[in-house]
Amino acid sequence: MTDRLGSLFRRTRSRRPWPPPLVPTPLKLLVGTVVLALVAVGIGGQLEKARRTAEADVEILAADLQVGDRGGYNAVPSGWHLRYRFTVAGATYLGAAFRNWTLPSIQRAKVCFDPGNPRNQILVLRPASCPR
Repeated sequence: MTDRLGSLFRRTRSRRPWPPPLVPTPLKLLVGTVVLALVAVGIGGQLEKARRTAEADVEILAADLQVGDRGGYNAVPSGWHLRYRFTVAGATYLGAAFRNWTLPSIQRAKVCFDPGNPRNQILVLRPASCPR
């Protein structure tokens, strides 16, 4: 009887090596690569925003209303296509943005930009502060 029990226990033992090998499967490699790429893109985007520390007043050149369509797969948002310009150290820069602001709030717009590269800019409303 003991011989039978001994053979029974031997058969149920796992044949996997312990500790498990450190070689990842191809799926794990793919998932890890995608996650690292997304993290790198996110950090790069945050660094890009962090450089926009200076601000300037804008002159709105055009504000074209886009009336939205809420239906179906091809839904179109409502908002304003804005074209504007701002001046930094005597140089004039043009910009364009789509915002869903109200018409009166458009008059409170300003630009946050990178002092080293004023073309790296974003249009924000006046109460907002540029990163310091």
